[in-house]
Amino acid sequence: DVHLHGGEFGFSYKFWEVKEINEGEDPFVVLEYRSPHFEEGYPGNLHVQVKYTLTEADEVKIEYTAQTDRKTIVNLTNHAYINLNGRGDVDDHKLQIKAEKYLETNAQKIPTGSLPDTAGTELDFRKAAAIGEV
Repeated sequence: DVHLHGGEFGFSYKFWEVKEINEGEDPFVVLEYRSPHFEEGYPGNLHVQVKYTLTEADEVKIEYTAQTDRKTIVNLTNHAYINLNGRGDVDDHKLQIKAEKYLETNAQKIPTGSLPDTAGTELDFRKAAAIGEV
């Protein structure tokens, strides 16, 4: 079975509760979600928290914690895209990813284990380029 994105809806469509906000040095916010037993078909009551921190080095740090009361599948990640202009499109945003290879996936978006070169592909952002140019 494939469990990509956590079922039919996934946590990205859930309302998370704000648990803590710190506006001081290294400001952060902690969000919490409680997934009831068999939501999306997964066994166990799952308690998830995510902490987003903005560091002094202008990095966004994301930390996850999860506890469950039964054996279940949990593999949390983040796919957030942030528009640095606050509105409009991101075509003029410059992106640089210092990666010579990428993880290939099949038609179901499952990794194949192959690591092709980024050179000559639309994934080649080793040199900064505007997103709209690629």
